[in-house]
Amino acid sequence: MKLSLAIKLSVILRFLGALRGIAQIEPELMEVTIPMCLQDTLNRYDQERQTELQNLLNQLAQHVVEQLYGENHVRNCGQVMGNLLEIFDGGSPREAFERFCGDHLLVGEVVNGWQGETQLGRVVGQEGYSRTLLENRVLPDISSVAEYEAFFDDLQRLGLSEQCRRLASVPLGFRVIWATFDYADRSKDPFLREDYDPDTICNNLGLGHLDQQRTLMAFVYSLPPEMFPRFPTVFDNRGYKHWKPSEAGAPHAWTIPTPGGVSRPEVVHGKVNGDCLKQPFRILPRQRSAVT
Repeated sequence: MKLSLAIKLSVILRFLGALRGIAQIEPELMEVTIPMCLQDTLNRYDQERQTELQNLLNQLAQHVVEQLYGENHVRNCGQVMGNLLEIFDGGSPREAFERFCGDHLLVGEVVNGWQGETQLGRVVGQEGYSRTLLENRVLPDISSVAEYEAFFDDLQRLGLSEQCRRLASVPLGFRVIWATFDYADRSKDPFLREDYDPDTICNNLGLGHLDQQRTLMAFVYSLPPEMFPRFPTVFDNRGYKHWKPSEAGAPHAWTIPTPGGVSRPEVVHGKVNGDCLKQPFRILPRQRSAVT
């Protein structure tokens, strides 16, 4: 099946951009294999059916189509992509894709070589995080966003053991948690490289969606022994534009930093609670005005 010129060019540009980002950090990761998971799946169909499916795919946002063609870290990729193509019939491809993503979270390959103590880092907007906790009724005695913010403001003054105790039933995220780590030494606090500067952290992690959050929260924690980090996939990403699939053969994913930022490692995992903290969490007021 022939891809449109726009998709071909975008794939080429994405690989060149990835090479530049990787070269800044770890030159030994320069080998790149062009991913063929979705294309191989399409090739199983006859030409007429391929054309039908391609027309349905093209109803998705262009960046989503490009991410699908770039994906190559989904477990049982051929089967998953085949299931995705089949659900497009008889409805809106965009709605079908959104539903499919919700049913296929954390299907990425496990990141290899995850031995020993690793400190993961996660950043959230305090207001947005507090609102999510409120909507999920995590702490029944708290009834407003402002009360959650006051709760965290008071809690940050306490030591790590007390924070872990009080956050034992408080998730650090829901369903899919995105995290980073120090690529040179996984046992180190990953935010020390940014000196806990909130704007630098957001730039390096590509967290443009937090620009409207005037106060951030940084969590540093470890996963329980039975849980392993995974490659984020196009389905975990759920249509976010500022993201790209990992290259074949990469040891883990890398963030797409905003202009001036530096790419950092990136993984995803399931829900964990605050008793996994390895450092006291920090509240980080932003020094600049929120971007409009």
